[in-house]
Amino acid sequence: MTEETTMRRTPKQKRGQQRVEQILDAAALLAVSEGYENVSTNAIAKEAKTSIGSLYQFFPNKDAVYLALAQRYVDELSNLLAQTAMTSDDTLSFQDRFDLLLNRLAVFYLENPGFQPLLFGSYKTAVMASGQEVLCQMVDGMDAILAQNTDVSESSRYLQATIIVHTLKSTLPLIVADDEAESQVALAELKRLIRGYLDAITGKHHP
Repeated sequence: MTEETTMRRTPKQKRGQQRVEQILDAAALLAVSEGYENVSTNAIAKEAKTSIGSLYQFFPNKDAVYLALAQRYVDELSNLLAQTAMTSDDTLSFQDRFDLLLNRLAVFYLENPGFQPLLFGSYKTAVMASGQEVLCQMVDGMDAILAQNTDVSESSRYLQATIIVHTLKSTLPLIVADDEAESQVALAELKRLIRGYLDAITGKHHP
């Protein structure tokens, strides 16, 4: 990765770390409201309530800001998947584990509205490579969960994990709505969709 798309420096002090987080939060909001292609570093600095000089202390340009934001999404999503796959709660059934995962993904989507348009938008930038990394991370995490509960071949299981992830990629945005009741209905329907597929690949019925 070139200097043009990497952070100029990683802050070590808490104040600097907070400033970077403010910049990334502002960039996420603008990606939703304005669209990635229409955002400028000046707009990000204004939204973050900081000076453009302060932004340039950490980032050389807009792409560097959004690549850092994309990496934050990747890290958070990876942790979410790992926590679900590695949970030590033996009382959770196969279906309960997936319901837990979908609940966590729903919260992630609602708390990070910039995730979908940034990583899976129509524009072609270096940020899009992070979108592919997200998908790979999600498939790996899903595969780990399936591995604990199915006895199919590794190649078949990975394909099943890929199908589930791409289904989630297409349908999870439906839960991001101003109407909380509508979001809950959409989430319930998504769970029913995934439950049906799990029944089919495991040969079991999960009430």
